[in-house]
Amino acid sequence: MEESDELFKLFTPTSLFNIEQRIAEEAAQKKIEKQALEEGEEEETPMHEEEEAKPNPKLEAGKKIPLSWQDDFSSEYIGKPMEDFDEFFDNQKVKLPKLK
Repeated sequence: MEESDELFKLFTPTSLFNIEQRIAEEAAQKKIEKQALEEGEEEETPMHEEEEAKPNPKLEAGKKIPLSWQDDFSSEYIGKPMEDFDEFFDNQKVKLPKLK
């Protein structure tokens, strides 16, 4: 399995850069769509807005990893920051509460 195809990835500065880049690309696309709408072009619903995305309930915080993924989760990942594997969060920054 290639590194880019791995389900579980450590969160790195590159991970944050990629998230910020996806957010910027989405904002730029929305700006282009808004300008086109203001210029009187026909309104077309973008494919990514057809159905409102929602987090995968099977991947909710505090739940166990689905059985089909457990064999892929290495013990080296325990206690380390990981990239989110729920596609809903691909272009979102999520703040986590600090542990005291």
